[in-house]
Amino acid sequence: MMVDTDRTQALLLLRSAQQERAGSTERENGSQTGLDDGFDRDQIVCRCCGLRITAAGQRIEVNGAHDHTFTNPEGIVFHIGCFARVQGCSFVGEPTGAWSWFAGYAWSVAYCAGCGLHLGWRYSSGDDAFHGLVLRSLSSVV
Repeated sequence: MMVDTDRTQALLLLRSAQQERAGSTERENGSQTGLDDGFDRDQIVCRCCGLRITAAGQRIEVNGAHDHTFTNPEGIVFHIGCFARVQGCSFVGEPTGAWSWFAGYAWSVAYCAGCGLHLGWRYSSGDDAFHGLVLRSLSSVV
């Protein structure tokens, strides 16, 4: 069993690695998605550190709705919103279909590339992909 000091050290190592990748991840995601064009008008940022994550114009509906509420196998409830594209995220782990909330889609975990806050998941199925982001982890900038 991991004690609190071991957990803290592991989180610090993860955060350090994420911060090292943050510059290249943000550049890669921004250039791939084109979010920088007009992004300042409707940006959505990490609630913890203020890093740009997505834009209001990237909101999409999946299975008939933008927002969904799900409970994971450990009983933790998540209220997420679906977005076509993001920037400022680091994705961890190989995509898996285990316990996916969206049938036919595999997921990997998304963290803020700036501070390491858990932001949600990236869902992919073949060439199709979207992001389910935890709404309480985000803040809109007007």
